[in-house]
Amino acid sequence: MTSSSPDWKDKLGRVESAISDRDPSRAMQEWREAYGMALRSRDWAALADAGDAGARIEAIAGAAGRYRDEARQAYIEALYIARSEHSTEGMLRAAAGFVALGDLDAADVARRLAGHPALDRGR
Repeated sequence: MTSSSPDWKDKLGRVESAISDRDPSRAMQEWREAYGMALRSRDWAALADAGDAGARIEAIAGAAGRYRDEARQAYIEALYIARSEHSTEGMLRAAAGFVALGDLDAADVARRLAGHPALDRGR
């Protein structure tokens, strides 16, 4: 983790508080700042956490896919950084985020990059 870790964690805590309060406007504002901090940190875990928060905002905001797309982008960034660090844990964490979004194709790519088999889709 980078030295900015406490900052993005604090900001994500504010996002979670806004989500708990069912305040999508505040959650979106706080998320934007948290996502920027996560990007600057170059920490795959921070980006994956930002993705998770984005997905939760989508659930309360009914933002017609906007925060689902934002969450997906955060997971893509997390995957990119994890791959550059050869972090199997990070790549699998990104894959789990993609699964939560229902993006099984992206999850399969992330799992293959991590050296794991694609998801069993019952085919």
